[in-house]
Amino acid sequence: MKPVNLYQGESSEELRRKLITLMDDIYGRFNQVQDNVMDFNTNQVFQQPVSVSVDADEVDTDVVGHESTYDHSKLHTQNTDTQLDSGVVTVDGSDNTNIGDGGTTNYVQISSTGDVVFVGAAGLAFGEIYVQGNSTADTVATATNTQVTRFDTNGVSNNMTPDHTNDHITVTKAGMYLCTISFSFSGSGSVDWTFSLYKNNGNTEFPNVHTNRKLGAAGDVGSASMSGIVDLAVNDTIELWMQHAAGVNKDITMQDCTLSLIQIGGT
Repeated sequence: MKPVNLYQGESSEELRRKLITLMDDIYGRFNQVQDNVMDFNTNQVFQQPVSVSVDADEVDTDVVGHESTYDHSKLHTQNTDTQLDSGVVTVDGSDNTNIGDGGTTNYVQISSTGDVVFVGAAGLAFGEIYVQGNSTADTVATATNTQVTRFDTNGVSNNMTPDHTNDHITVTKAGMYLCTISFSFSGSGSVDWTFSLYKNNGNTEFPNVHTNRKLGAAGDVGSASMSGIVDLAVNDTIELWMQHAAGVNKDITMQDCTLSLIQIGGT
């Protein structure tokens, strides 16, 4: 087969996929790395025209040109518009690709079969606050939006700041988030309660995360849940609020409640 000159930023997508599939073999030849492990210093930008011959049984590679420049912090692949900052890409002996701190503590692994695994502190942003077994009632004035303030525990989190003392979660990465809330409560009988998700101390309501629940009699325990996708910015705070329109003050005891957020995309 006639050799094909492969240039960063100019190769066809088909040839690029073949090169990625065979990169362990190619860089092993270049660098004579043992055990099929490759470490790339992310301070370099590689623009190496490579002659690659591909047939069913064999791959021949020859370096026909070389140019290296330094960007101090970023590895760019111009043809695919990808960029890796301050990290290491490795391919282990099982053909798993690890992106992060070199595959030791915090990294994302893409297996040879396409599975994605987060290890250590790697992963999308998530966080939660909750309360379990609360027995303290709150008195809520009629037609008055009131924040639920009985959270007492910060749950697990990554790239978010759960804060049960202020009964909210602070966002540190902008993006689209799935919010889920589940709770059980007791209180005054025959009261129709409304619960909604708000951000930034009750300034903005998310109408897609909203529910109503009515208790039949005093002492009854009711449960409800709600969920929805919300668009959040850095430093947004997320809270649960409630109100009723009974005409007089009513009591409510939020016995159990969990407020959770997990990032599902960018914005």
